[in-house]
Amino acid sequence: MKVENDGFDLGAQRRPNGKNDLPEALRILDGHKKGQKAQEGKMALTISRKRLLESGDINLSGDRYRAAVAVRSKWPMVKLGEVCEVISGQSPDGVTYNDRGEGMPFHQGKTEFTDCVLGPARSWTTAPARIAEPHDIVMSVRAPVGPVNLVTQKICIGRGLAAIRPMNSKIDELFLFFILRGMEDFITGSHGAAFASINRKEIEAIEIPLPPLEIQRQMVAELDGYRKVIEGARQVIANYKPTIKIDPEWPRVKCAEAPIEIIDGDRGLNYPSKEDFSKSGHCLFLNTGNVRENGFKFEEFQFIGKEKDAALRKGKLKRDDIVLTTRGTVGNVAIYDQDVPFENIRINSGMVIIRADGAKIMSSFLYNLIQTDFTQRQFQQITSGCAQPQLPIRSLVEVEIPIPPLGIQRQIVAEIEAERAMVEANRKLIEVFEKKIQEKLAEIWGEEESAKA
Repeated sequence: MKVENDGFDLGAQRRPNGKNDLPEALRILDGHKKGQKAQEGKMALTISRKRLLESGDINLSGDRYRAAVAVRSKWPMVKLGEVCEVISGQSPDGVTYNDRGEGMPFHQGKTEFTDCVLGPARSWTTAPARIAEPHDIVMSVRAPVGPVNLVTQKICIGRGLAAIRPMNSKIDELFLFFILRGMEDFITGSHGAAFASINRKEIEAIEIPLPPLEIQRQMVAELDGYRKVIEGARQVIANYKPTIKIDPEWPRVKCAEAPIEIIDGDRGLNYPSKEDFSKSGHCLFLNTGNVRENGFKFEEFQFIGKEKDAALRKGKLKRDDIVLTTRGTVGNVAIYDQDVPFENIRINSGMVIIRADGAKIMSSFLYNLIQTDFTQRQFQQITSGCAQPQLPIRSLVEVEIPIPPLGIQRQIVAEIEAERAMVEANRKLIEVFEKKIQEKLAEIWGEEESAKA
């Protein structure tokens, strides 16, 4: 059993992080007691006592025994080392690093990974040690272990990466990329490091099915077509933002004079004490990480109890309130509407509530207006701070808001909502084509079965 998250981060305050493997671990253990076989995966692996005793140094790390899983496939199985060269990364001397583009692009880990092709480097080195060439595949070898990307230019790779160089006479690079990407959840190291890692020999020992080259290329044509659809859909989602053509005839007022109320987040005496926080409770307590571009994200959250909520009312959200981040990622915005799954929400410092007077300006119009370049440029001009950008209320109240008649506001909102519906359809498209990729990979692999001890 491999448990990596217990629901809390590793900081001194052990704040809830929304990542908890314990319920799944309990489910697997409960099933084992009832005689149910655990599903093979990164978290659990069933190994017989006989298999454990085969080695003189008994080791209860499941990752060590994953080779016991055999695959029944119509294609021969080969080890990566038979069809690829594996190059372990090595970091150059730190004095050779720069952010000016001098020397060779340097990638230390998966920071610049995308869905497919390795993104632009953030640093360079004038003394590269280990090099990945175009058409190589780079794999993250330190937590997280397994993610892969394609290389399009000569780069220097640090200790967090390994380059996998296919032998073109035996295996197609894109075929190998899709196979390895489909295996990401099952690639783990097994040499007992404190943090998840995998070494060159372990990568070389990974087994994959190997159809003839012509079959590989036929499969790649299909898989890459699916990937391009997914990539296009993700580009639509990532690049969409509402646009509002500002009529110069519309009246403009500063936030301080607009029909809105700006409410700061809890801080100082209003801020709950450490013992008030819990994994569940009456009131969700948001921080800036819960407010992402164009919406709330509830991956990581914490609660405060009902008795404290009655005493602290400053940052309490109401329906149709807008939440704007004013520290760190300045300008992210979300609206508290019927899709939010919590009835009682308060906000931390680093964000503000903007409450619109619905008789004069619609919350939905203001929400979309804040996301436009017209407003975001104003935020950029008045944001202060270097290490952590901040937009204090005293500056925010100077931002100008155009206020068209309510009829025009409704028309603009209706048009933007129609656009959003088309953008959201791309999410469904991604789900459909990701499933197609999984089904095609399943055809390549064939049927898995546990090797008999």
